[in-house]
Amino acid sequence: MFDYEIINILVPAVEKSFKKLFAVYNENFYYCSLIMAEDAVPYISAWSEEALKHFLIQKYKTEDKINENELMYRWSYADSPYCAYGFEEYFEDVKKLFKRRFGGIVADDGYKEEITRWIDSMEKAMQILVEKGTFGKGQYRYNMLINAEIMPPENSNYKRALRLNSLETVNKYHEYFEDECIEEKDYYSVWNPELCDVTLIQPVTDKKLIVKLRKCFYYDNDLKSLFEGCANPPFVLKKGAVYNMIIETIKHNPEFSGLVEIKKISNKKK
Repeated sequence: MFDYEIINILVPAVEKSFKKLFAVYNENFYYCSLIMAEDAVPYISAWSEEALKHFLIQKYKTEDKINENELMYRWSYADSPYCAYGFEEYFEDVKKLFKRRFGGIVADDGYKEEITRWIDSMEKAMQILVEKGTFGKGQYRYNMLINAEIMPPENSNYKRALRLNSLETVNKYHEYFEDECIEEKDYYSVWNPELCDVTLIQPVTDKKLIVKLRKCFYYDNDLKSLFEGCANPPFVLKKGAVYNMIIETIKHNPEFSGLVEIKKISNKKK
């Protein structure tokens, strides 16, 4: 259901952003994606081994802490220093088109159709750039996972990764897809989500479980405050989280059941 009006605007913006990124930073990139996060205009994100190592060293200092937290950040598009790279420079026409096409849409079906057009067009744009060799060829390309993703994540992200990459590449980075959630069917709720607060109600001392809580509930503050809070509940892990995402997270992580309390705080659907 891709739309050539969208594709023709996306391709040059995405291509220029990635080409500049690769030219400025001569690094070993392993992840390059085009992201649409909820109601935001699409933007690129990427990770390289060098950028990840620098990020972890700056954040955690010691080797033990770096190794303990590497996987949590390896695939975090939002934590990458290259998140939204080139957006202000190259995405002005994308922003204008996005605003025009979504302007005036009020019905759930309208949101669903337009979001589908955008994410399908994002995949097509990335496919065009893959075929042009923007992301390299041979072993360099094999080591790079390319995708077009909607956030919060859906199973469709995995399906697009399979179409944009070889199965060998997808299998190489299998851990990236382990936390994919159930595909969202109600697109109105993506744009007008029911929100909730997530509170830890039982003490947790296991370090691996604490790190998993941080990742799954997108805890924003430092690890020290998280460890202290987990030892002294009740402790708010996340305020204003998307309710459906939290329910799916608990469903896929049964060890969280009984540890957290979910309190709805908003329902914007009219």
